[in-house]
Amino acid sequence: IEISGGRAAGAIGDVVITNPVNDGVLVSGNSDVDMDSITVNGGKYGMRMGSSAGGKITMTNVAFDNQSRDGVALDDMGVKMTGTISNATYCGLKVLSSSADDWSFDGLTLENNGVGATHQGTGVLSLSDVTMSNNVVDAELEGTAQMVFLEGVIDQNLVSVSDTAQLIRKRFSKILEQSYQ
Repeated sequence: IEISGGRAAGAIGDVVITNPVNDGVLVSGNSDVDMDSITVNGGKYGMRMGSSAGGKITMTNVAFDNQSRDGVALDDMGVKMTGTISNATYCGLKVLSSSADDWSFDGLTLENNGVGATHQGTGVLSLSDVTMSNNVVDAELEGTAQMVFLEGVIDQNLVSVSDTAQLIRKRFSKILEQSYQ
């Protein structure tokens, strides 16, 4: 599925994409799209943004599995997403180094990926009630990237932080804030 053009808009649901050559979903233009129950099995990316991507996309109940690169590759565009990203060779969720935006995701499952979430950009990646399991590395942060992890499941022994990047772990149940640099 390619979403492009002058303010592409619409709603798409209940689609299964099997072994795409590159991207299951490619956003290459300005858009305002709602997607529900999109499954991508195989391909290089489950969902990727091209350099001209803009606008917003809402994806609920995604199932991205077995991508040879990244489950989701994010550049500067509004994205809301829930569902499961699994078995990506590199990252389940990747914020590209070209991204200066802040990102917020709630209720994702990132499992069996090379890296659960990689943040190479300059903004803040906020993950709430996200479950990371069986990833080789749960989180990888570079440069000045910040990740705020609220509730959810992450193995802090599987976090890689370089440069001045920072992971901030927060919980509702206790007044607890831990910073890893």
